[in-house]
Amino acid sequence: MRLLRVVCASLDVTIELEQECSLSQRVMNLQCGANESSLLEPATLLRSGLLVAITTVGGPSERVVPSTDLDEFRVDNVPLVHSLPVPDAYRRLSNSRPAPGALWPVWAPIVSLAATKEKAPTYRRDCRAALHACCGKLASTEGTHFGAEQRLQMAETLIALLESVLQNEGAAPFETLLPSSIEVDAATFDGIQSAVNLASRYVKDLGIEIESAGHGGDARGCMSTDAFGNQLCGVLAALHKERGSAGAVQMDWFVATVHMMTRSVQTTLELCQRLARTGCSATLWMSAAVFAQGGDVFRRYVSVAHCAELLVSTRVPTVANAFKLSGFSVAEICMLWLRQCFWNFLDWHEIMQFVALCVVMEEDFQAHYCVAILRHLEPLILECVVKKNLVECIKTRPITGFRVGAHLAFLAQLAAGVTENDPSLS
Repeated sequence: MRLLRVVCASLDVTIELEQECSLSQRVMNLQCGANESSLLEPATLLRSGLLVAITTVGGPSERVVPSTDLDEFRVDNVPLVHSLPVPDAYRRLSNSRPAPGALWPVWAPIVSLAATKEKAPTYRRDCRAALHACCGKLASTEGTHFGAEQRLQMAETLIALLESVLQNEGAAPFETLLPSSIEVDAATFDGIQSAVNLASRYVKDLGIEIESAGHGGDARGCMSTDAFGNQLCGVLAALHKERGSAGAVQMDWFVATVHMMTRSVQTTLELCQRLARTGCSATLWMSAAVFAQGGDVFRRYVSVAHCAELLVSTRVPTVANAFKLSGFSVAEICMLWLRQCFWNFLDWHEIMQFVALCVVMEEDFQAHYCVAILRHLEPLILECVVKKNLVECIKTRPITGFRVGAHLAFLAQLAAGVTENDPSLS
């Protein structure tokens, strides 16, 4: 059960097991034999944690993933899982909506830049500076409340910025690929139905409101019962048709992330098409080969994780040594994070900032971002090496306390190729 929990850290593996053997139902059948009033047993705790992990999505402040340690489980003060869906006690999200007012002041510089009609040669550099400043303010504000309204404002602002930055990438209109014009057999979606349902539950937990009409229509053949699920199936089907692929439609966590931000089929498709023509797409979006035919995207993707491993060995050597002692690869955990766009590891507002920064910054930003996270996790990693559970810990625990705005100086050093003790920085 512990090994299964580690394996299911990958959303792709979780979906495959759920699709092929109804994993959650099998685990629940075993769990039903445990009485809620009986003594807590390690196996019961493991099954409870596994059920939460494979049926919910969320970052460290969005959901509670129960510990397998009895003392820590009692501190979490959550009930054992005896039925699905899991109890609300495992959800930490606040979807309160404050009274409408002025746009969150921190985003004002980005709103102004995104509305710029005539762009100066330094426009992209100005966008980087503004985004850095906004992320820094968010990180420096103690107790920042990210309710549904704040998350919506952040998504709308960042999407406006990305549209403005990418508008010169030469995207062709997607009118012929809108889901309403796509005939797809229901069996085409069989392999991703569990993934779409999982993403839909995350959307509901985040309080993201999706209109059932006015966003380009739904894909015919998709069996999802909610607007977001139908729209996501439509987007995936459109991209599937554009690449000319045969067989079933595949789940794409990056596309799901973008669609959660845009809440519009048309905007999602246009952004994906434009993004596919940029250098960062090969590492931010593995399916960028949709439009970049012949490119070895996977090889470039792996090279970013390898670059992160090399940077960790020089910038955070204690972490590199810890991974070596544990027989685990830095590149492997970086690949896991990047493939699912940090779902289940970071909070939604951090994921949105990650996507925006990757597009606006240089192409190697993803590698630098992973190094910054590993540097942030250094105390935990060293502790896990002593306990000899590094692989389990780093794969199954969310990344707590990480705010990219607090690491901008370190990221700038990585981009400039300098070290913390470089005399030129003083």
